[in-house]
Amino acid sequence: VAAAVLAAGAVELLLDALWMVSLALAVSAEAEAKAKSLAALGATVAALAAADDGAPELSDLKIRLPEDVLAAAKLIPSARVFARREVMAKTRRYYTQCKYNLLREESEGYAKVVTLLNSPHPDGVAGKRKHLNSLVGYFSLDPNRVLDLVLEAAEIGAADEAADALALLDTSQASAIAQVLGFKFQTYAAGKTELGDVAPDSLYDLAATLLRAGTITLGALDPHLSPSLSDGSRAAEEASDRIRTAASKMSVVSLSATAAEAAAARAELTASVLTLQPRETNQRIGLCLALLRNAPWSLANGYMHSIAALNPIADPRVAAALVNIITPQINPYYHSVAAAASPYAAIIYNSGVGPSLAERLASASITTLDELLSESNVVQALEWLSLYLYTDVKLFAKMVRLCGAALSKGGIGDDATAQILDLISGVLLPAFSLLPANPGLAADVFGMLGHLGYTRRFEIYARWSAHAYDAHPLLTFVRAKVEFETRGVLRRLSAENTKQYGRVLGKLSHGNPLVVVETLFGQLKTYDNMIEPVVEALKYLTPLSFDVASYAIVGALADPSASRLKDDGSTVSDWLQAMAKLSGLLARKYSRLCLPALLQYIANQLKAGSPFDLLVLKELVSNMTGIEVVEEMTASQLGALAGGATLRALGSTFSSAAGDPGAQAAAQVAAAQLTERATHRL
Repeated sequence: VAAAVLAAGAVELLLDALWMVSLALAVSAEAEAKAKSLAALGATVAALAAADDGAPELSDLKIRLPEDVLAAAKLIPSARVFARREVMAKTRRYYTQCKYNLLREESEGYAKVVTLLNSPHPDGVAGKRKHLNSLVGYFSLDPNRVLDLVLEAAEIGAADEAADALALLDTSQASAIAQVLGFKFQTYAAGKTELGDVAPDSLYDLAATLLRAGTITLGALDPHLSPSLSDGSRAAEEASDRIRTAASKMSVVSLSATAAEAAAARAELTASVLTLQPRETNQRIGLCLALLRNAPWSLANGYMHSIAALNPIADPRVAAALVNIITPQINPYYHSVAAAASPYAAIIYNSGVGPSLAERLASASITTLDELLSESNVVQALEWLSLYLYTDVKLFAKMVRLCGAALSKGGIGDDATAQILDLISGVLLPAFSLLPANPGLAADVFGMLGHLGYTRRFEIYARWSAHAYDAHPLLTFVRAKVEFETRGVLRRLSAENTKQYGRVLGKLSHGNPLVVVETLFGQLKTYDNMIEPVVEALKYLTPLSFDVASYAIVGALADPSASRLKDDGSTVSDWLQAMAKLSGLLARKYSRLCLPALLQYIANQLKAGSPFDLLVLKELVSNMTGIEVVEEMTASQLGALAGGATLRALGSTFSSAAGDPGAQAAAQVAAAQLTERATHRL
């Protein structure tokens, strides 16, 4: 048989044939015939096992044939014992866990990984990667847990070891790295760590570093961060609604509370609204901060746009990070402008304390206005800051002075001028409204705006009034607060206390002149008996406030919804008479009022065929020159006109002094004496 098998070369066929015969015997119904056939098959298998050449191997026979055939061939002692041993061997191999490495958490392997990651390797990063792979294979370590250790070494390790750990990360593992890193963020969000629900800055810095290197993408990491964009945007909207609700409460007067209690409540409400609170549990804000610290501006700017619904700039840490980006870039240019404006500044910069001005400019990236305006990260960072520039007064003052210096030179081009005007109306003035009362900054702001014509200034004021205060909840609250305090001053103002409350009005108008003057003029349209005390109280206003008052007067006169005639159609409206009287008194007492704008408005109205505003011109002329238009002159006035210049001037003041009996009596006595002397000489 062996020779035949060897000749045919069909050992596999023979094994298959024996296996088929054993299957036929297994399904045989007759026990006696089955036993005889099994004994014969066993003898054949035993003969094959005993053959030397050409026969199947003993191991192949044991593998292919069932236990009863092997027992009949005497190759195993017992079929039952063999079957039991087979089950035990399979269980031990495939189903029994290794107790020394349960769940692949063997401590020795991970200890060696930690040691490897936190120590230098003689063969550098390549040798460390090879050694790490061998540890994973030898100790059967979980690759995800090893990746977690590598990320932790990159997060909190020393500089060299952290750099090596980052070099071990491969971009082909981007999905796994993002998932492991995201699991870390989710763990902190769930509050399952000793640090609570606030992730450390080192984890955000690691994520920013990996994003900057391109190891992972924002799309892979962003789904793991909390809160979600929908929840974050909803929270931002709720915060805005709370501020608007606080603005509406500012004008509510509690009848049950004392004045001191009401003032304390308003102060507490103001502090709660204007004090920015960091959102430390918002992981998207934390990642934004890390990108601003560690990543290129393009990456950070793009991510800020993607989370714009969260209003990230409302977090004081984001505002501070943007300030830290802007300040170092504009400082050298600001120093050069300051040194050119003041010889004392040049002496300070070249005094030997710190780098000289030339050294500052040599190492600077921005040294001219064109470079400042063309530097996208500076302009874009300022646009992001917007009104939150108020959080850094120094940077605000620097930007005001730089814009003022640029506008003072002239010839900077229409595009550059447009950019500066956008910065003024969109960033500087809204931020100025949130700053505490500061007359020095108000002088700087007007020094900047003073280089513009009144048409452009008034255009900026219009955008400030119509858009800024309505677009930002914080400015809405500040407007409500200033309006309430201004009305409170008007309720207490009289001719005897103009000095006391004039200072209060001046302080209120330093940062929000538009709100103050519009509130004042709105009240004076109805209560014209308050015009003289208000005009007297306005002596503490800054030049900026008077310029804004000029705009407010023109705006009130040009209001298309206000009728210039009463219902009878023949009498001038009370509000127009009040505004004309107010304009005349302000122009006589304060030279800082912008008269060219008011006169140009009157001329434009005359060209348009509207003569009603001549009443304003009449008040201006009569108050500023002392010349009063009198329809019916008295005998005393006619007699005064026959005298010299002094007598004519006294005669013209009779009716203008009608509100002051003492002044009228003095004028009449003086006129009588002069008339008597003149008659005596004749």
